[in-house]
Amino acid sequence: MREKDEKRWNQMYELAKAYYEYHGNLDIPIKLEIEGYEQDKITKLGSWISGQRVSKGGLSKDKIEKLDNIGMIWDANYKKRRPDTGAWEKMYELAKAYYEYHGNLDMPAKLEVEGYEQDKITKIGSWLNNQKTRYKLGKLSKDKIEKLESIGVIWEKNKGKGRK
Repeated sequence: MREKDEKRWNQMYELAKAYYEYHGNLDIPIKLEIEGYEQDKITKLGSWISGQRVSKGGLSKDKIEKLDNIGMIWDANYKKRRPDTGAWEKMYELAKAYYEYHGNLDMPAKLEVEGYEQDKITKIGSWLNNQKTRYKLGKLSKDKIEKLESIGVIWEKNKGKGRK
């Protein structure tokens, strides 16, 4: 039975990995069902991912590392606390455009620009300050930190003084 369980885990992991490679995340609804690892079988991938979160303590280090490498979010309540990822990306693109035009991200906290949705004003300065606060609290993912640093975010106020 143990070998069968291991085989099923690896097959489910491969499905999760394929999902991650296509979507760039494991933000999978718990009810998501896809064609499974066996012909004519429906697999509850969302339920499996949720189950991995619950059983993290019983998983081997190898399995935890594999899931970490494909963007596993272990906190079962993360969806209740996180902003919409699509909105984050849109705000990031506005910050990136600002950086490309001005060569820096030294913007006022109250800076508003035409937003990513028609007829909406977006508080880009406030959003950037929020990202810095999340960073200081350790609540910003590594990939978001890297993206923001790639467009010149300076996490500490005095760190960039004298830079162009």
